[in-house]
This record gives sequence, structure tokens and C-alpha cells, in this order.
Amino acid sequence: MTSKRRSKRKSRFKLQTEIDMQPSAMCTNHTDRHSIEQGTLNNHRDAASNQFHVDLQDHIPHVENNSAVPDQNDDMNDKSNEDSDDVLRNTNRKKRGPTFMKEIWGRPSTLPRIEITCDDMGRPIGTKRNKFTDFLGSLARNGKYCPIDVENWHKMPTEKKKDMLNVIKEKYNLPPGTENWTLHSIAKKWRNWKSELKKYYNPELSIQVLLEQRDERAHAEQYMGLITFWNKEKSKEMCEKNKAARKHKIMHQPTGRTSFAQVQHKLEKEKGHPPSRVELFQACFTHALLMPMEVLQAAMNELTNQLPEDSNDPVNQNDIFAQIMGPDRPGRVRMLGDGVSPSDLWGEVPSRGTCNRLVMEQQTKLEKMDEQIKKQGQHIAMLEAKISDQSNQSHFSNCNSNQHTSPNSNPQLLDALF
Repeated sequence: MTSKRRSKRKSRFKLQTEIDMQPSAMCTNHTDRHSIEQGTLNNHRDAASNQFHVDLQDHIPHVENNSAVPDQNDDMNDKSNEDSDDVLRNTNRKKRGPTFMKEIWGRPSTLPRIEITCDDMGRPIGTKRNKFTDFLGSLARNGKYCPIDVENWHKMPTEKKKDMLNVIKEKYNLPPGTENWTLHSIAKKWRNWKSELKKYYNPELSIQVLLEQRDERAHAEQYMGLITFWNKEKSKEMCEKNKAARKHKIMHQPTGRTSFAQVQHKLEKEKGHPPSRVELFQACFTHALLMPMEVLQAAMNELTNQLPEDSNDPVNQNDIFAQIMGPDRPGRVRMLGDGVSPSDLWGEVPSRGTCNRLVMEQQTKLEKMDEQIKKQGQHIAMLEAKISDQSNQSHFSNCNSNQHTSPNSNPQLLDALF
């Protein structure tokens, strides 16, 4: 180890000496060259004072090699070299890039459609859920189906939504009634896509420059319409309002790509009953608790310990989670993810999306019943045909047997009669 360090230090010292001995033409500034030469002279002077010492007994100066003593400057140079190597390595590292889902878009129509598993609320929970949501994201970033110059999702043309569902059903075999969740997921990813495009937006630049600096996946005409919308005062006020509201958010989902529906399905299998929202909160946020979360968790645990032994704290508008976190806002139920609204759980009338899902489920059941009735009718007709064929064959065989046993066919019987 010492020999390698010595050789490395000598080579570095030699390289530094060669650099110091280069002609003055390499330096462009006379003042900088003078300071470098003065610093090099001081370094040589300090090195000489360290290398030579006087023996007090003999008063004879001799040279001692102190290369084995580590130099602080060398350690700093090594550290700076390592840092520069790390920076170069990070800059040259290959990045992931956008998700295009070419294997799904290029899937031949001759192959069977991909099956998607959903729960009772129409939320995907199977192992193919992540790939399915990735495909929905690629569809939301496609300007052909989801134009970005539309002001909001409610103003998205209905024909566009139908086209998106048709494209999805060509690739995936969706359970009946999942269209509402699918469109809701696409709308969320569409808004995130427009938010990502706003990173390239600068109101001080011209439209031509903004078009040149935009993401290549965004259509130029649609991007111009989006810039026009961002330049409006209404859009700017809404943007500032959303930024202020975002700063007050303290609950960030730390489960990654695992959705609340998947966590709920897993806990239901483990516990044997639907989990409460307190249990969902513990499963999703316990391993990433901050100071506000610790206070909320302690309050939930205190109320949970006061419940009777056989009580499971079912999800409702006055459960322990709602008592601590406050009532749920219209259109969503916290800890249950997208596609679930308060009216679906404790309202007198379900939401429009749930009604559509229930109607689609009933229609699918009726269609299956009609198919079964048709199959049973065909089976009954086939059995009747077999029975009629067997009866005809038995009647024909009886006729043949009667002909063989008739008197005209038996000469001995005729002789006995006459």
C-alpha cells in the first residue's frame, strides 16, 4: 500500500512540476502567472524545509524522505478528483426517459385481450394494474385522443372520451362498470401532463421560442392554445391559488405505485374483514411519519383503544378517521383512492358513476343469462331430436320384428293351420 501511494504521489509531483515549468505563453494573464509562480516557489520552499533537518549531534544536514507521511493537500486533491469523477459519472449516466408503452400499442389484434382484475368498487387491484395505468398515462399524453388545449376535463368532448374507451377495450378486457374509474384516471394523468409541460413555459419568452423549447410529444398547435390559456389572468389567479393550497398539504402518499385499493385488498385478505380507515392510515403512512402524522396517529390509537372488543370501526362518515381528520369533501373518500365517493358508501343515492357501473353490471348479468338460456334451448332441442330419432328407430325395429313373426313368413305355422 505504501509503495503504491509513493509512486502515485511522485507522479503527481512530477506532473505538477512539469506544469509549473511550462512556458509563459500558456498563461493568458500576467498577474495569474505571477501568482501561480509565487505559490509554486513557496510550495518548493516549504517542501525543502520539511525534507531537510539538522542533526544536533553531528550538525550535519541530511535529507529524510517523508513520503510515507500523508499530505493533507494530496488527500484534498484525491477527494476533489473523486468528486469530479462522480459528477462526470452522473452526467454520463443513461436516464430512463418517457414511457411510451410500445408493447401495448403494437400488440397484434389477433392476440387475446389482457384481463384486468377489479374489486367491487371498480378499481383495478390485480398484478397487471401498474402496466394498465402506464398505458392510460401514454394515452393521456397522446394529443390525438387527449388534446391539451382543452381548458378542463369537463369540457373534453364526449367523442374523445368514447374514442379513448374504444382504444382501451381493444387492448384490455375490462370488467363491466370500470369505465368511470378509467376516465377518472386518464383525467388525473392528463392534468399531470399539462403540469409537466408548464416547466417549459416562461411568460417573458416569445411564442416562437416557447414552441422550439417545448416537449416534442406536445403538438405545436395544441401547445399554442395552452400557452394562450396560461397567459390569461384567470389562469394566473388560479395558479397562485393552487400553489398556496399546495403548501398546506401534509399527507403525501408514500406507498409508491401501490394504490390504496391494493393496500385495502391486501389487508382484507390478512384480517378477514374490510379494514378501517385507521388501519389503512397505519399501513400507508406509519413508516414515513413526520411530526404532524405522529400526533394524528396517537389520537387515532387512543380512540381505537376505546372501542368494544368485537367492533371493527367500519368506514362511515363518523368513524374514528373522520373524527380526527374532519369530514370528507364531496366527490371523494380519503384513504380509499379514486373512483369512490361518499354517496357510494353512506349516501341515500349512489353517485352517477356508481349508478352507471351497477347498470352495466346488471346488463352484463342479463346478457349472460340470455346466452345461457339460448344454450339451454339449443341443448334441449338437440335432446328432443335425439329422442325422436331413437323413437323412430325403435318403431322401425318393431315393425321389422312383426314382419318376421307373421304367419306368411313361417311355413310350419301354415301347415299346422291347414
